[in-house]
Amino acid sequence: MKLLYILAAVMTVFSPNGHFQADFKQTAQPPFETYYTLCYKGDTVLHPSKMGLNIDNRCWEMALGWRTLPQYEKWMHAMQWDSVSTPVLIDEYRAITIYLSRKEEMPAQQTAPMGNAKQAEKDGRVRSNYRLNIEVRMYNDGMAFRYFFPEHPNAIFHKIVADETTYSLPQGTMAYAEQKDNTLLYLMQMTSGNQTFLNRN
Repeated sequence: MKLLYILAAVMTVFSPNGHFQADFKQTAQPPFETYYTLCYKGDTVLHPSKMGLNIDNRCWEMALGWRTLPQYEKWMHAMQWDSVSTPVLIDEYRAITIYLSRKEEMPAQQTAPMGNAKQAEKDGRVRSNYRLNIEVRMYNDGMAFRYFFPEHPNAIFHKIVADETTYSLPQGTMAYAEQKDNTLLYLMQMTSGNQTFLNRN
């Protein structure tokens, strides 16, 4: 798979029939945030909406001796784009992957011996090795994406505390939604950014 190296640029991917268009972009300055938009035949389906997860790994970071690793209000604010794969047509969809990683380094002497020891010996610095992939598929009937964590060399888990993904629907949009307890299905309409419930089943 070919990679397209970009910085603070817009990555665009179309559905195979060209009707759907999704644009992805990361802010150029911290806090880094990734946004996406979605259009159908030129009409906006989703206004700029945020992508990402919020992670709380402070427990095992401290166990590794990563006491100097900067802490952010949102975990994604430290994740920067490395590259984006060029669109690949696979069966009935076109796919791209956005690769993100965390860039900060910590002095090796301020980390526990088990924390990236080989790397510390090499350059006297250690990195968090946090990585996240956003895998996107564009179908002729819409878009799907997921978050994927490549294996971390020191951690056996990530504590996900929140899904930070947003969906900024245009005013007047009508959509079906379901409550968290799965007991109610209702039709809602967006009015000036607010949800108006039209009926419930």
